Amino acid sequence: MNSIDIIIGIFLVIGVLQGLRNGFLVELASLIGLVLGVWGAIYFSHFASDLLIKFTDWEEQTTNLAAFAITFIVIVILVSLLARALTKVVSFAALGMLNRLLGGIFGFLKMAFFASVLILFINTLGKEFSFLSQEKREASMLYKPIESIAPMVLPKLLNVFQEYFPEKNEED
Repeated sequence: MNSIDIIIGIFLVIGVLQGLRNGFLVELASLIGLVLGVWGAIYFSHFASDLLIKFTDWEEQTTNLAAFAITFIVIVILVSLLARALTKVVSFAALGMLNRLLGGIFGFLKMAFFASVLILFINTLGKEFSFLSQEKREASMLYKPIESIAPMVLPKLLNVFQEYFPEKNEED
C-alpha cells in the first residue's frame, strides 16, 4: 500500500460515508440530476436566454452562459427535491436501512468512477505534469482497477446517449 492507494482509499471511504448518509435515492438522483442538468441546459437554455434578453442588457455570450447555468441549476434542484421527497416515502415504508446500505454501495461506485476520471485526466496531462511515478502506479493495489473504470464506462454511456439522442449526432 502506497500514497496512491491511500488517496484512492480516502475517495472511496468518502463515497461510502456520503452514500450511507444520503441514501441510494439521493445519491442516484445527484448523478441523474447532473446528467439531466447538462442535457436540459444544452437543449432548453434558450428559454432562459429569451427571458434574460428581455430583462437585461447583457452581451449574447454572457446571456447564453447565464441561461445555461440557470437552467442547469434549476433542473438539478428539482431532481434533488424529488429525490428527497421519495426518500421520505421510502423511510416511511420502513425501507430506510436498505436505502442507506444501497446508498453506501452506490456512493462507493460513484466515487470510484470519479477517481477513475481524475486519474484519466492526470494521465492525459503527460509525463511532465504527472506527479504519479510509474513505480508508484505499479506498486499500487488500487490504481489499475480504479484506472480502468472510466475508459470502460464512458464509451458505454456515450453509446446510450447516441442511441437516445441520435439527432444531435447527425448535426455534428
